[in-house]
Amino acid sequence: MRLEDLLCEKRSVILDKWFKDIIATYPSGGRDFLANEKDRFHNPVGNIISEEIRVLFDALTGDIDSDRVEISIDNIMKMRSVQDFTSSQAVVIVFLLKGVVGSTLGSEIDRLQIHDQLIEFHKRIDGLALRFFDSYMSCREKINRLRIDEVKNKSEMLHKRMNISIDKSSQEGDFADGGK
Repeated sequence: MRLEDLLCEKRSVILDKWFKDIIATYPSGGRDFLANEKDRFHNPVGNIISEEIRVLFDALTGDIDSDRVEISIDNIMKMRSVQDFTSSQAVVIVFLLKGVVGSTLGSEIDRLQIHDQLIEFHKRIDGLALRFFDSYMSCREKINRLRIDEVKNKSEMLHKRMNISIDKSSQEGDFADGGK
């Protein structure tokens, strides 16, 4: 039996555990809500994580369009990049899958002697993590660009207001002393 067959057989168990492990990375006050609220409009974060890890898991165990994988990665990283996570905390969710697979399939992997396949699967997870990191950094760069642009705009507006008020006061002064 191949590792991919075991992964597909235990897909729902692995996805449930992975989702719970990801939710555990959030502050304790919101974990229950993220884990239990099923309405995607009330809980967009939990919904996006739940949906996108399915795509990522399927990509790791088979063939899925690379563009769809990038969309899933970006959807997750757009959320985590604006939340209070460092880059390592944001990306760790990918590595959590290794532990989930080990705890769920460890005895079967040992029994079937398919450690080499597990190593290859771990390499795919590592590659996915690099893509997560790239996406996280891209999102943070966009956020920083927006902040810089906002500061520039405020600065320009302030500068324009100062010039207008300086011009008005100098004109008033000219008129006050008879235009001398």
